[in-house]
Amino acid sequence: FGENPYSDTAVTALPVATSDTAELLHYAVQCGETLYQPGYHFSKAGVLLLNLVPDRQIQTHLFDKRDREQYR
Repeated sequence: FGENPYSDTAVTALPVATSDTAELLHYAVQCGETLYQPGYHFSKAGVLLLNLVPDRQIQTHLFDKRDREQYR
């Protein structure tokens, strides 16, 4: 609240489905960095995860270089 409120959103699509917390945090921080504006303080933030599927039903990407089997 204040004289000059600032509000914005950021959306990102993951290249492949993942349950790796470090990878999810990487993309969340990346979105947060795009939202930063000097002179404004964050008062609240939220993260929505959409299109969740069981990890055994994940469609992999042909050119994904990450070994995802180690995270299962």
